[in-house]
Amino acid sequence: MQDDNSVKVINRVINNYLETHSSIRCLFNEQSDSVEMVSFFGANFNAIYETAINLFREDKEMQNGYYIKCLNYIKLDFDDFIEKRRLKSYQKRLLVATMIYSIVSRDLKMDELSIDNWNLIHNDGKQWYRGQADCQWHLIPSMFRNLGNIFPKEKRIDMHEIEQIYTNNGMLKRWEQVFNSSEIDYRFLSYMQHSISYSPLLDFSSSFPTAVSFSLCNRSSINNFAYKDSSVFQIEVSNDRLINPDVDNLPNNFFINYIPNKYTIGTSILGKPITSYDDFLRALTPEYVMIDTVNNDRMRYQNGRFIFFYNYLSLQGMVCTWLNKDLHVTKYRIRKEEKNKYCDQLREEYPYLMVDKMMNPYNYFSDQ
Repeated sequence: MQDDNSVKVINRVINNYLETHSSIRCLFNEQSDSVEMVSFFGANFNAIYETAINLFREDKEMQNGYYIKCLNYIKLDFDDFIEKRRLKSYQKRLLVATMIYSIVSRDLKMDELSIDNWNLIHNDGKQWYRGQADCQWHLIPSMFRNLGNIFPKEKRIDMHEIEQIYTNNGMLKRWEQVFNSSEIDYRFLSYMQHSISYSPLLDFSSSFPTAVSFSLCNRSSINNFAYKDSSVFQIEVSNDRLINPDVDNLPNNFFINYIPNKYTIGTSILGKPITSYDDFLRALTPEYVMIDTVNNDRMRYQNGRFIFFYNYLSLQGMVCTWLNKDLHVTKYRIRKEEKNKYCDQLREEYPYLMVDKMMNPYNYFSDQ
């Protein structure tokens, strides 16, 4: 079927959506002509079509008469796919777009944080916060941000692999020299996180102003500070997920299926078939435990907390926290135009929470 107007409108909507979610789009290979991608499209066409309805619903041009026409085009064009078993370029982009839509539409709340509602966010102990200097960044533990340099191909990472990483970079030997222990436990991992910022733990704080300060930590880089929005993640504390590492060990049977490159939709992951949307979403959904045991001065100063995510598929380090229905995540965007106001308020109300003080808590006392 050929309908140039429908093709143009469909492509425009899809491309606009993919540009909006470029930070996730880069994780998927939409150039592939693999048999797996073709099979996945055919097997999941009804789910793709239903998701496309939601994707197109809010588009103004679709509402002005193209909506039904474009959906009919996609459905009728499926007959051509059945015959040729080859994906057209728009069908590949549609598959990637609907996959991304299925991931990001699952309860990740995005809210604007303005200077007016600063004081509306309280520290009542029921929320933890994490500030990040770039709003496009995902929640990625430091260890998994550059693992592609260590594992160029997909890898199942467990405690044995993590022990190997720390052995190869010399950290385990140094730990043994100082603390006379070779056990990779919470004490070891939390120390690594706060000394060299390298562990599978993800830092949070029970203090909202602390998270805001970290979200503004690139103020010394004028271009990044002036031209990039930042963010603060808020996660609700789940008491039944809290563990005391002095009593409860970290999950020792954990794994992370790590894929360092672009993922071609439909391909197996470490031998496990991915044939449906649900297969993929289940693989992406992490389990987690929360830890509020403070074991060093820097953590105490920052009101530090940790979350340990495990048993999930990681695409280039990404952790789809919001897919776990037990974990409630809100992402606050701090617009670049508001940053200087936040900096001024931090200096006035929380001078001890400037980033240089939090990275070395003794600075606040030694500069008096």
